[in-house]
Amino acid sequence: MKSLIDFFIRRPITVLMILAAIFMGCVLSLLSIPLDLLPEILLPQITIETSFPGMNANDIRSSVTIPLEDAMSSVKGLERIKSISRDGVSLINLDFRWGTDLSNAAALVRESIDLVYPGLPQGITKPLVISGNIGEEPHAVVAIRSRTGDNSFARNMAEYEMKARLRRIDGTGQVILLGGLTEETRIRLNPERLVSRGYNGDEFVSLIAPEIMDIPAGNTREGSRELTIVSQGRPESVEELASLILPGAGNPLAIRDIGIVEKEYAVQNSSFIFQNEEQTALEIYRRPGADPVKLSRDIKRVIQESSFDFERDLELALVYDSSDLIIRGIRNLVFSLLIGASAIALILLFFLRNIKTSLFAALALPIAAAAAVIVLKLSGCSLNSMSLAGIAMGIGLVSDISVIVLDLFNRSISHGEKPCARMLGQLTLSVSSSSFAGTVTTIIVFLPVIFFPGPLGVLFGDLAVSLIVSVVCGWIYSQFFLPALFLFFHNKKPDNILKVNKTYKYKSPENFLRPFLLAAMRRPALLGIGALIFGITSLFFLLYRPIQFFIPENTNEIQIVLDFPPGTSTEAVIDSGLSYSKELSAIDDFILFFGRMGAEDEDINPRTDPDYRKERIIFRCFLRNGINKNETINKLYNTLSEYTVNATGISDYSDIRFSISSPLDKTSKILGLSSAFTLIVKGDKENIEQRAEAVSTALRTSLGTILNTINVKPSETRPELRFIPDREVNSFLGVTADKIAGAIYTATEGIISGSMEINGRPLDIRIIGDNPFVSQNYLESLPLVLQTTGQRQTRHVILGSLGQIERRETKAILARQDRADVLYLDIQPSPGKEKELNNFLSRNINDFTRIDDSVFFRYRSVLFITLILVVLLLYLTMAAQFESFKLPLIIMLSIPFGITGSGLLLFITGITLDLGSILGLIVLFGLSVNNGIIIYEAGIENLNKGLTPALAVYKGTLDRFRAMLITTLTTIFGLLPLLFSSGASQRSMAVAMLGGLLASTALSVFIMPSILIFLFRHRQVNHE
Repeated sequence: MKSLIDFFIRRPITVLMILAAIFMGCVLSLLSIPLDLLPEILLPQITIETSFPGMNANDIRSSVTIPLEDAMSSVKGLERIKSISRDGVSLINLDFRWGTDLSNAAALVRESIDLVYPGLPQGITKPLVISGNIGEEPHAVVAIRSRTGDNSFARNMAEYEMKARLRRIDGTGQVILLGGLTEETRIRLNPERLVSRGYNGDEFVSLIAPEIMDIPAGNTREGSRELTIVSQGRPESVEELASLILPGAGNPLAIRDIGIVEKEYAVQNSSFIFQNEEQTALEIYRRPGADPVKLSRDIKRVIQESSFDFERDLELALVYDSSDLIIRGIRNLVFSLLIGASAIALILLFFLRNIKTSLFAALALPIAAAAAVIVLKLSGCSLNSMSLAGIAMGIGLVSDISVIVLDLFNRSISHGEKPCARMLGQLTLSVSSSSFAGTVTTIIVFLPVIFFPGPLGVLFGDLAVSLIVSVVCGWIYSQFFLPALFLFFHNKKPDNILKVNKTYKYKSPENFLRPFLLAAMRRPALLGIGALIFGITSLFFLLYRPIQFFIPENTNEIQIVLDFPPGTSTEAVIDSGLSYSKELSAIDDFILFFGRMGAEDEDINPRTDPDYRKERIIFRCFLRNGINKNETINKLYNTLSEYTVNATGISDYSDIRFSISSPLDKTSKILGLSSAFTLIVKGDKENIEQRAEAVSTALRTSLGTILNTINVKPSETRPELRFIPDREVNSFLGVTADKIAGAIYTATEGIISGSMEINGRPLDIRIIGDNPFVSQNYLESLPLVLQTTGQRQTRHVILGSLGQIERRETKAILARQDRADVLYLDIQPSPGKEKELNNFLSRNINDFTRIDDSVFFRYRSVLFITLILVVLLLYLTMAAQFESFKLPLIIMLSIPFGITGSGLLLFITGITLDLGSILGLIVLFGLSVNNGIIIYEAGIENLNKGLTPALAVYKGTLDRFRAMLITTLTTIFGLLPLLFSSGASQRSMAVAMLGGLLASTALSVFIMPSILIFLFRHRQVNHE
């Protein structure tokens, strides 16, 4: 250590070159390091999507979902299976253990699907395996509007032009299409005419399908050339399709004789509302690892180029861009960091009373920050709110050791000593032990954070890395670079430090402390009792704080959800949504807003939510700067309540529900905290509703005023017409169930039998009945033609003669978890009753089952062990340094005192005990012991000079008080800007650290001297 210090002191040019290299590396890193609001968390999830049009949710559950779940249960690394069965689709979400290789897991999933797929119902689509985070928000949303108002043209341009352009951008993941109209060619069959020709609807589909296709018919040669033979059948116009004559069983069959052929719009799966009209939109998702800010720049460039290319036909608008929030959050945090650094520099100048000396100490701040940026870049991390918070916390710590070293240098110079390499090396070496111990304690506290399990390690790992690098760099600077810079730039003329010290002799911090320190040393018992009372009181305040593991970020967004009655037609929902949009336009608080309804087949994310409904419109509204969110929410409630009462947008329905809230925080959803008060009820499909009702009743009885509401999901039902066949009649006539279902499906939903192209636009050809509004009476009178088994005779019947049609209410969604049917109970506590509800659920953990999505619940044992290891490592490190098992225990007394100080300040500021404040308390483990180590080192040094224990500790405390005061103030002012940052976790962390630092510093200065005097006297007695 000594030789290394001497090496750098004698080579100041080398030091300057190293510092220049650090700053140059920082600049280069900033040019290429990604910016993000939070570290990217990639959960090991795989989703399996399987569809079977026409099959209801119950049949999907029993015939598709359960067999696939059984096949997936043996996949290696699987932690949990969740599934949603809806009409026509099965969605299975597989959660794997953290660290699982998703490529290998996806391969195992596909192998299991291949084994079970042959046993699934015929006609089901091959299950699609999709890897990635479920519930991820789009990075950007682009609205596309046709200048002529043709929504079909806008959708085609979005799908075949804009989608391809956006996908080519480096960093783009999925691009999801929303809204717009899709044209298709419909052959509307007249059932009576069709049956009179001897065909049912499904039989006609089989007849026409090969006739409207271009079928390859082989190859031939013409001289030296090879020709391909194609049997043309694909129509090129609606008129050609209508005039098509099909080869019937007896006589030729002309399409125009049995139905009408026309172009129509297909039923919409999704809709997008912007600027009070229905438009088309593209949701752009970011590829994992991509730079979000760069991606947004490229998206804007593509939109600008496309706007120029399609200026006469389309209007393009970037209605949402998440990088705006990222840039604003990063900018605010950088501004806070600069304010904190400036405040620290002014404090150093005020106490050190010398510009040159203050600059030497302040230089540690940019050097540490630059080194942290370089390490973040090399480790593949982004510059996000967590890594910047670590740098911001670090700037309050990196100058501590430099201040102590400079204080020793100035003291020696003020006593008339001339600075030289030997003297500066000795002074630096004299504090190297305590400074190294303080640095190691900080590293010990933050190092386990990097190895937190699961998403917690990803979320807070960047903070820990940047802070550890900053502190280590600050120690290296103070020990090796600072002495060289001080000697190299030292003024050879008589310095004015002695004059300054004499001028402020009677105003120095040491003189201010002296009477209070003497009083504390004379009455240690009284001061100890007072400290104990303060600690107990503050501990009560800490335990009283409500627990909220993660505070959602306060954004400028409001979410409005409109729920329409189940079974409401898509057209009615859209029309009503446009009416609500006009009401929202009358409110001037919004910069913009847009709404979306439904989801396309490729849009997996919303459909995996048990609460997803097609009859729902979600409006995302963004407030102007300076607008009070609560006032706007109250205004919205009044406006929408009045409008909903008088709503006439939906005929035959008036039960429209709406809710207004802030959107769920992305991090809360990833960490599973959005379902902190969600219970799960498992059972059989037949009795699960009764069990859920029993649990709800028990909760209402037990919770009383704590409970606000309990929402059961999925609970949506939809009307259903169920055909119950007459088995005896059907068996006599030889009618099979699939034949009846095929005829009904063709008449109602229609079957796509081929495609055609008109003016460059691909159009599906759908065979469907002639009545767009199918009723129960229509189905009962639906004609069918039956052919007697083994004979050529046919018989005409109506569907009502083959069975009975009943109207029922059935489940629209069926949820399962871990291969059992489930219902979820969302418990909403009364305002301010969150802690009481959490305590109740914790006490009755055997009676009520939580959904167990929270990473804290999943990894609680690991977190508790980590906390114990931090304390144990701190103790063992100090025990090795001081070669004592008692002294570390004494110094660590400041830890609980610091924690109680945090509790008092958290209570005063009204901040909950969340993850940020808990992490701040852990940080105090390292900070609290540093001042005690400094006073002990100074006392031992004076004791070795022959002073009595009381005088040695007293003089050592006074000698180090200026340095301790400066380091405490620099840390405080480095944390203060975080109190006003946009990040809720950073604010709570800063408050916890500030309260604990003030309390632990007071303990070190006023109580620790008396404890050390007793320890030194006891040591002397034992030595004698």
